[in-house]
This record gives sequence, C-alpha cells and structure tokens, in this order.
Amino acid sequence: MKSANHPKSPSAKRTVAAAGLALLVLATTASAQWPDRPRTKPPAPAKSTTPAAPPPSKRDAPSEESPPLRLTGWSIVLESHTGSDAVARAQARLAAVSNESGRSDVRVRATGRGAAIVAGAYRSPDAPEARADLALVRARVVGDRMPFSQAFFAPPPETVDPGLAPEVNLLAAKQVFGKDKEYTLQIAFYQSKKPEEAKRAAEQAALQLRRDGELAFYYHGPTMSLVTVGVFSDSDFDQGLRPKTAAILALQERYPLNLHNGQFPVIEKRPGAPDTKQSSQLVKIP
Repeated sequence: MKSANHPKSPSAKRTVAAAGLALLVLATTASAQWPDRPRTKPPAPAKSTTPAAPPPSKRDAPSEESPPLRLTGWSIVLESHTGSDAVARAQARLAAVSNESGRSDVRVRATGRGAAIVAGAYRSPDAPEARADLALVRARVVGDRMPFSQAFFAPPPETVDPGLAPEVNLLAAKQVFGKDKEYTLQIAFYQSKKPEEAKRAAEQAALQLRRDGELAFYYHGPTMSLVTVGVFSDSDFDQGLRPKTAAILALQERYPLNLHNGQFPVIEKRPGAPDTKQSSQLVKIP
C-alpha cells in the first residue's frame, strides 16, 4: 500500500516498536500509546435487538420519472470483490444486490484491488440524505440476514479533504459501526520529522483504501499516525482471543505486514532467532 505523499522513510532495517498498540497477533513489546489489550477475554457485549428494516423510501424504487443518476461523489460500498475476475463477479452480483438493498442506482466501480458494488452519489458523507440512505441500507433484512450492516462510504476518485470525512477517523468507528466493535487491523504507521506530513499521508492512504473498497481508517497518535482496516467485535474471537471469522483471516492474508510509512517492512530482531518482518496487528479501537 502506497500513499502519493508519504514522508521519506528511514532505513527499512531498523526495528520499530508499534508505539502503544495492543498487539494481538505478534507477542512484541510496545510503549504505552494505546490502551493495553485485555489479558483475559472481555465480557461479551450486551445483545441488542436486530432492528427491522424500514420500508424502502420512494427514491429507492425505480421510476421512469427519476432524474439521471449522478455518478460522481461519495458512494455507499455494498460489496467488494478482489482478484483478476473481480469486475465480472461484481457484474454478476449486480442485480441481486440491487434487489436485496432496495436500490435502483447500484453500479460496479473498478478499484485498485478489484471492484466494488456501490450505490448513490453524495456531495459529502455528512449530508442528511447520505446519512439517511446509509442507515436504510444497513438496516435492510434479507431472510435472517442483514447483508449490508457493514456498508460504508467511499470517496470519489478525485482528492478529498480528510476533514470532510470524519468517519474515516478511527475515533468515530464505534459511533458509526456500534459500541461492540473493539478491534481493527493495523496495516501501516506513518512517522516524519514533520508530524503534519505523516498525518496527511496516513489520511490519504486511508481514503485511497476506501476507494479500493476496503473499510479503512486513520488514527493520529502522539508520535505517529496509523492506518487500519476492518472493525470487529468480541464475538469474532475464540476464548483465546484468536480470530475465528473468515473476514479477519482474509484481511490478514491481504495485508500480512505492518508497513512503515505505508511501504517499508519493519525488521524485528530477536536474540538467537532469525530476523522477521513485523506482521499486521489487531489493535483495540480507542
């Protein structure tokens, strides 16, 4: 993963501590910047009643009188596909996703990692219409499933001011996706002698990942800025806090390393052991 404006990196051979991260994947030692991970499994969050899907709004239903679709702007990502045949698989799913989501404006958007099925085109993710549409699609119930409960906004291809995208900040993850979301996968951290450069690089990296159909976030800590993907709850782990869902394992396969400035592997040195590259790390959501 590369960011167009990343700060210049020091040597890739240096050992860099994860600076206060609650490491659940690697048993490495880090300084206290984030809360330490629980040594025992936290109590399961209280179960909430699954909300019933509200009836589709008039704008969801196809209409010959509807104005032409505006295809630029922020969109709601409903499904993501990766691989060389991603576009074909997304096209094959288009009609089903349109029916399940109650949206007539779904379309396939090519991404850097494959393709995404998206809906809508909004000036800002904070626009009232955008927030209302996202709430509707997340609440859709299909049989006994809520297939779009993790739908999220992705920016348009052109550059976006991260200040217009507060929900890309990890601090908003629980507010947007639920208080039961406890973990996210850290895949990069950014450092520079000029902290503002590191912040901007992390923000742009997270925005680009969203364009690529990944649920990505940035987080600005005291000494570095982080980029993470995904949100997970306590129920996604077994009694030993090991991942037990395919979604987490798939993310770890796509992003196996924690990259310095989004590009450079961190080399970990241990006495009497071969050097290793630092893995991506499950961390606590603040």
